[in-house]
Amino acid sequence: MKYTPLILLVFSSIACNLTLYPVTPAPAGNAPQVMEAKPAGNAPQVMEAKPAAVPTPIRSATVNTHALHIRVDSTYHSNALNKYLYQGQTITVLECKSGWARVGKDQWVRSFFLDGGCP
Repeated sequence: MKYTPLILLVFSSIACNLTLYPVTPAPAGNAPQVMEAKPAGNAPQVMEAKPAAVPTPIRSATVNTHALHIRVDSTYHSNALNKYLYQGQTITVLECKSGWARVGKDQWVRSFFLDGGCP
């Protein structure tokens, strides 16, 4: 059949709630018209998922105490992770908050013990 692709496009657009709009001016003679499918006005919009923002490192800092506890939050009352940073170790500070420096996901240290840490 000569118009099979056009018929399939029309039935597909009905099934998917699309409206057909001409892409090119009407052709002269017997040439088929090119159609483009666009969502109908009441069709839901599809939103693109954006990746989570990766924190930009603020600065590098050097540990200036023998052993520095890494904690899960920026308070003395938060749990220590049983992980330490040691004197002379260079780390990347991702965020500063009230005298604390975030050095990883849920990893905070007291910025007082960092040379070049948080202001």
